[in-house]
Parts: sequence; structure tokens; C-alpha cells
Amino acid sequence: MHCIYRIEARPFWNHWQVFSSFFSSLLSLGAGLLAVFAIPALLLTGDNISQIIKIAASLTLLGVIGEGLGLIFHARYLNQDSGEGAAAHYIQQTQFGKSYLARNALMVLACSLSILIIFMANNSTLSIVLAGLLICTVFIYATVGRALFYVLVIPTTMPGAFFGKINALSSTPVILDSPICPNAASLPTLISHSVNNMLRRADATY
Repeated sequence: MHCIYRIEARPFWNHWQVFSSFFSSLLSLGAGLLAVFAIPALLLTGDNISQIIKIAASLTLLGVIGEGLGLIFHARYLNQDSGEGAAAHYIQQTQFGKSYLARNALMVLACSLSILIIFMANNSTLSIVLAGLLICTVFIYATVGRALFYVLVIPTTMPGAFFGKINALSSTPVILDSPICPNAASLPTLISHSVNNMLRRADATY
């Protein structure tokens, strides 16, 4: 699925971090979904829940680490770019800076909670509370990260307009075909514009 985003017309997406993000989300969000269904079932049957909590936390930790490494290399790639990617990263750190920092902080929190649960989980209420907090943290940072993913993409026609402060062009959808997956680029482009206002309001509020 990640191939629909790996297009040269979208430099912010054209990086292996897209694949690492998708695969890591499978681990972290999948582990949360597993815990949501498995823990209540084990509690109803009176079985020990410590093992399933540790397994879910371990999968979550792998997912968070995988996504974090991808984001680190993605940031380096954007910093070395001098075109659309650099412009997108600049917007990420300025206009959407609060959302960017919040996502990163929540990832660190999720990593810390995962490690804490792995070493301290037992058949207790505290373990359930920590697991619930971890699930919520992962869900929130994943939502914010996906919103940033769609909002920050800048088409190859944009850098001059961006640095020239012609902001009107930033609200104009540009739909291009993907050389890897033809006719697949329109949906991501439309989604990016639909979540743009949401993140703007969030950063302005906080």
C-alpha cells in the first residue's frame, strides 16, 4: 500500500520512512487492538493477564522504536533537501510545531510506558491502567502523526510559491498520477487538504 505515496512529485512522502511508519503502526496499533479484546476476555475467565499485557507492550515498543528511527532518518533527509522536502520540514517545525513536538513527546511517553509494563506488569489493576494509558497514547500520537503526514506534503510546483509567500497556492489541490501505482495520488492529496484546517486549529488553540 505504501507505494501509492512513493512518488517523485511528493518529496515529503518519497522516503522509506513511509514503509517503516506503516509497518510500525501495524505493530503498535495492532498490539493495542489485541489488548483491548484479549484483556477483558481473560478477566472474564479469571485467567492471568500479565503475559498478554507484556506481549502487547513488547510489540508496541518495537512499533514505536521502528517509527521513531524512521522519523529520525526522514528528518535528516529533509534537512539535506533544498526543495519541497525542506519547505515541508520548515512548515512542520514552525506552523505545525506544537503538533510536531506533541507527537514526538507522546512517542517518548509510549516507549517509556512500554518498557515499564514489560518489566513491571502483573495480574493487577495497575497493569490494566498502564496498558490503557499506553493504548491511548499510541492512538493519539498515531492520529497526530498521520495528520501531519497528509498536511505537510508539498507538490513539486510549490517551493517557489512557498518561499515567495504566495499562500493562496497552498490551498490548491494538485492531483498527479503515481508512476508506481497509476491514478493513486488523488486520494492522499485530497486527504491532506481535509486535515489541514484541523491541525491549524489545534496548533492555534494550544
